[in-house]
Amino acid sequence: MFLFAVVYLICLNNSLSHFEQMGISVVDSSVAGLGGCPYAKGASGNVATEDVVYMLHGLGVRTNVDLAKLLSAGDFICKQLGRPSGSKTAVALSRVTADASKI
Repeated sequence: MFLFAVVYLICLNNSLSHFEQMGISVVDSSVAGLGGCPYAKGASGNVATEDVVYMLHGLGVRTNVDLAKLLSAGDFICKQLGRPSGSKTAVALSRVTADASKI
């Protein structure tokens, strides 16, 4: 298992390279990228689960994760905490959905 924190925005590239080169099958991530790092003051949090799952689905990797339900869970917890999502996927897809509803 590997833990990828959001440092220098290279976490997804790190994840992908480890999947491919080392056969990694478990990644520690957090819904909506919530959290932080006790070792890196000011770190935004862990890589968002939504971003990892979206990347893997885009590459044709079967994850058995329902991305829509994951996005819904992230939206729920962010609203409860009064915090924006740290997931780039969640933010982008929510904008697409919002724009589509205007049509």
